[in-house]
Amino acid sequence: MRKTTFLVLAIAAASLGACDRKKDAAPAGGDAPPAIEEPAGETSEQITKRLLEASFMQPSGIEVVSGMPPISLDPDLVDLGDMMPNTKKSGSLVMKNVGDKPLRILALRSTCACTVPGIQSDTIQPGESITIELELDANSATGATLRYIMALIEGYTQPVQLIVQADVNYGVRTSVTYDPPDQARTADIELRSTDESVPFTVISAGGMAPKFLDGFDPVKDEPRTHYTIRQDFSMYSAEQLPRWFIIETDHPTAAVIDVPVPNYELNPERLRHRFNLSESRLVLGRMEAGESVQRTVRVLGGDLPPAEEFTFLVTHALEDLCGVSVSSSDNEEDGTLSLVIEVTPKPETRGVLFDRVSISWGGDTREIDIIGRVVAPE
Repeated sequence: MRKTTFLVLAIAAASLGACDRKKDAAPAGGDAPPAIEEPAGETSEQITKRLLEASFMQPSGIEVVSGMPPISLDPDLVDLGDMMPNTKKSGSLVMKNVGDKPLRILALRSTCACTVPGIQSDTIQPGESITIELELDANSATGATLRYIMALIEGYTQPVQLIVQADVNYGVRTSVTYDPPDQARTADIELRSTDESVPFTVISAGGMAPKFLDGFDPVKDEPRTHYTIRQDFSMYSAEQLPRWFIIETDHPTAAVIDVPVPNYELNPERLRHRFNLSESRLVLGRMEAGESVQRTVRVLGGDLPPAEEFTFLVTHALEDLCGVSVSSSDNEEDGTLSLVIEVTPKPETRGVLFDRVSISWGGDTREIDIIGRVVAPE
């Protein structure tokens, strides 16, 4: 028999079937093991809350087996493929009890605070399966993403690990190979359209004409769906090394691609901040000159005032290319403080916009990068 359960990295649950316990087969040479009775009247939300809050340890007074429980997963890893930032995507796996005794899930833990598992049932009878739906709630970070959920099974020391992966991108995958390794100044970057029917042109890379490493000639050759280009920041000191290598394209959904640049040479002093921002950069994509684009970021901190008392100072580097305004508001859902950042490119601005906005409050300053591609109004 198979029973369907939803284990969602961002909460979703629905039952696809019920178990017929009368069909459980007895193990050879003995009586059938007693079935574990599921708590009566619990909703999916109640089960989820109980498992999330439960201690991730075995209860006292029970026999505990060293090792993994008799469970099979199909597939071992849920690959969601490509997905856009700030979106959700789901897949599924089948968890089967391949032993001869009922199994109970005692607790659930996720490796990321932004993922919240939900589950319809916590019990799997012998020979039965549950289908687990895994939903990844991607944030603004791009690149390969791996998420884990650990399920602790009663009577076994080793938890079951559920893995979901995805490549978060704006329609163009990036793969970075540092040459030589152990440094971040020079790298080979492979760009590949997630849709092989959508070719694109690389307009600039790092503020300069792209250096193609795959024989591509932009003068003679037609646009492709994939390229290999060179990142070269050898001219910068450690203090000058940019945080992002910005690639400008005419791809319909990837007008700018931001490749993070780790700085292994600079060890900035670690300071305690009165507040932080939920994002280190905002990728605004394709922007029309003269048109405003808004994004919201959360303000993080333990002693923040309400929005009407949060008096702050805003400065930014490229005042001749764009205008930036910031307003504060209280989030009605959870009471957190948010900032609405509005960016307006000036009418004559064209090309990559790479600005840095500084927000100061209470003697502390936090920075956020603004990245976009400005085009002429249509």
